[in-house]
Amino acid sequence: MGIGVGLLAIICSIGWRKSLPTVTLSNTGYKNSLYPLLVFIGMGIIDILFKQVALHVTIPYVSSMFIIFVMAMLIAFGLLGYFIFVEKQIFSGKAVVYGLILGAFNFCNILFYMKAHRALPRTLPSYLLE
Repeated sequence: MGIGVGLLAIICSIGWRKSLPTVTLSNTGYKNSLYPLLVFIGMGIIDILFKQVALHVTIPYVSSMFIIFVMAMLIAFGLLGYFIFVEKQIFSGKAVVYGLILGAFNFCNILFYMKAHRALPRTLPSYLLE
């Protein structure tokens, strides 16, 4: 079911157009292909870091999650400040509502992901963890 929802999300994110746009030099840069690569690399780094945090049982679970989310919040506010003050983008109330909805789903995703990583070492035999 999760794979189906993920594929549906990918299909919905494609910009379907009736006619092909004319190609200009401004929209053919390497930046358009750089974003998916950055997301791929970023998700890999996040996955590795979450697994490492989940393996440290000396740090309480709530404390590690709090630290992770505070760090993510600081990075997000830094990027938000950059886009508003440097790139002069407009702050939209509609974007805030959509961001809160997306953030709630992302929070639940990460919460259950971390719980699964904490539970996994206790349920699998040691030869499967190597």
